[in-house]
Amino acid sequence: MVTVTLENLVPEDDFYRRVDRVLNLRYLFQKCKKYYGKTGRHSIDPVVFFKILLYGYFEGITSDRELVKRISDSLSARLFVGYDLDEELPWHSTISRTRGIIGEEIFEGLFTEIVSMCIGAGLVEGQHQSVDSTLVRANASLESLERKKPVMSVNEYLSKTKENEKGEEKRGDESNDPFESPKNTQEEGETKLSVIEKETGSGKARREIKKTSNEDYQSKTDPESRITKKAGTPTGLYYKTQYTADAKKGVITDVMTVYGNKADQQTLIESLKRSNRRLERYGLQVDTASADKGYMSGKNLHEMTEMGITGYIPLKQCMNKYDGSDESGFKYDEVKNEYICPEGEVLSLRTTDESQDLLIYRCDSKTCNGCRLKAECTKSKTGRQIKRSMYWKEYVKLRERMKSGRGRIAMRIRKSTVERLFGEAKENHGLRKFMTRGLSKAQKTSYVIASVQNLKRILNSRKKRFVGANSLLPIIEDKILSVFSKMCWFAKEYFIETENYCLGD
Repeated sequence: MVTVTLENLVPEDDFYRRVDRVLNLRYLFQKCKKYYGKTGRHSIDPVVFFKILLYGYFEGITSDRELVKRISDSLSARLFVGYDLDEELPWHSTISRTRGIIGEEIFEGLFTEIVSMCIGAGLVEGQHQSVDSTLVRANASLESLERKKPVMSVNEYLSKTKENEKGEEKRGDESNDPFESPKNTQEEGETKLSVIEKETGSGKARREIKKTSNEDYQSKTDPESRITKKAGTPTGLYYKTQYTADAKKGVITDVMTVYGNKADQQTLIESLKRSNRRLERYGLQVDTASADKGYMSGKNLHEMTEMGITGYIPLKQCMNKYDGSDESGFKYDEVKNEYICPEGEVLSLRTTDESQDLLIYRCDSKTCNGCRLKAECTKSKTGRQIKRSMYWKEYVKLRERMKSGRGRIAMRIRKSTVERLFGEAKENHGLRKFMTRGLSKAQKTSYVIASVQNLKRILNSRKKRFVGANSLLPIIEDKILSVFSKMCWFAKEYFIETENYCLGD
């Protein structure tokens, strides 16, 4: 008689044995206690459940059916999740139901626990964070779109119909349907598109584009997904996942999934606050942050300053224009808070547009209309006006920062950390498409994928190194080069600051 055990069959240096040695999930028993009852069918152990999820995203498996098949065939996977050779694995439907029952805060707790392990391993500095987002396909198609509700009541519909019968409606309208949604209602990042099938002469169905919007249409398959259009990405139903990553080793310090059509400007501050709260528990503080130009807004710069964070975000190229003419030739008096036009007339602060964070300066209409340059300056009868952001001081400071050496380095760090993390997640860990449905489940999936990526960094930092002279030489060389590059960086910054000071004198 031969006795065979998984312990004997799986090598000691197996990848999932290493994961099991660094990851202790026994705290989940107490955390998940409220989700388990004392009666009913047998459920999945919470530790086993999360190990199954981690294994799936380590392997890039997004289907629960395929996940169960893979674990049943793999000795390493069985040992990792705690099922012996003769034990039957949970059904795929049980995994799906458990994912829906266990709260989002448990998934967040797992992610936070792994971030704390990264901090303990010295992989996180906390000073500089990079933020970026990517679109992730929803588990729904454009064919699943349906109208949410009528735009008009029955009485309004009847009155509109009578008007049509009298011929009061203009000819040539795109649609006479009183239920047609109003124009120009789409949000930033949103597109208007739906797909309907029509029979062609050959009898084959073809696709025809019809205008729709997220305000009036939703997917009956996944109502929380959103129609989204982005350059280089096919129009479809998406969610958006946002990473905040530390500069040292690319450890993800926060992950947030939102609606696909939500603008990046609206999520930057929340992501930084979430990351900062997580790092402050371990005595770390975010000092600087970088992001792409999609996150640029004066309000974001102001709030980052209030948080004590210096932002590095590329400025959007735009001119302060009005009536086809920009503000060149106008001088701004910061003491009096007014503009002086080329003819010497004053444009004083008249109104404030808080919805767009704008200050509006205007010249007196009588003075402006009598000016000899009126035809070249403006066509307005109320006088020439200049619009300026409420946060113009933040823009001026940011422009100076982005031209500095630190600004260029911050942009390189962002490309080498958070952008690389998205490529890794999509290629290897199933972030191309959420197979679950609903925003909450998408957020849970994002937490697990980010946890897998952070675990990989912990395991890489714990690889055994030989102590021979040949193996130590590359390590010593790397250390010397690292110290030398830092010395060059500080010397360069000191020279630039000294030169500027001397020029100022």
